[in-house]
Amino acid sequence: MANTKYTRIHRNWYCFIVLITICAGLSISAIAEELHLLGHIPPGDFAKSPLAGKAQIYTYHEGIAVNRATEEDYQAVGFGETIELVFEEGAGTYTGLHGKYKGVTERAACGQREIAPGIYFATWLESDGQVVTMVINTHARTVTTSFLDKTKSGKDMLIMLRAKIFEFGSIEEIKAITADEEKVKAYMTDELEALQLRKGE
Repeated sequence: MANTKYTRIHRNWYCFIVLITICAGLSISAIAEELHLLGHIPPGDFAKSPLAGKAQIYTYHEGIAVNRATEEDYQAVGFGETIELVFEEGAGTYTGLHGKYKGVTERAACGQREIAPGIYFATWLESDGQVVTMVINTHARTVTTSFLDKTKSGKDMLIMLRAKIFEFGSIEEIKAITADEEKVKAYMTDELEALQLRKGE
């Protein structure tokens, strides 16, 4: 009887050890799978510039001061600004084509990511310390931009603007358009008239 009892206890311990070993193996396998999946993320992927060689022309037509307190703050948000934005490897250059920034050009380091097919996220730091973030949707032909501005009284104001993309393509294609002053003028005239209709003016 003693040997039988010892054998039963030994068998139970053996089954317990086997079960623990299997569970541990499954856990290690799951961890290995996670590491294997992580290994598929290319190193330095965030340093890539999927927009490099692309450019766009867009006009802001909607905007809101997220933390505005008064109507005066809201009036600080401008409409009708038309911008040319050219993307390079790790950088971007914007040029004002119409509005208060007309003729202003600035180049800045620019982080770029394709967050979904045809949808891009870009962010850059301007020379005055302004941080700009942008989502470009080439399907809907829209640009959504966010940045920090000042109210007329000097308070910080978080701005969100939406723009309509006039053209999106290679740098050469966009430069050919902006070089045609009559074409750009006709486009901006149409856009300003449309904006006035939206605002009820």
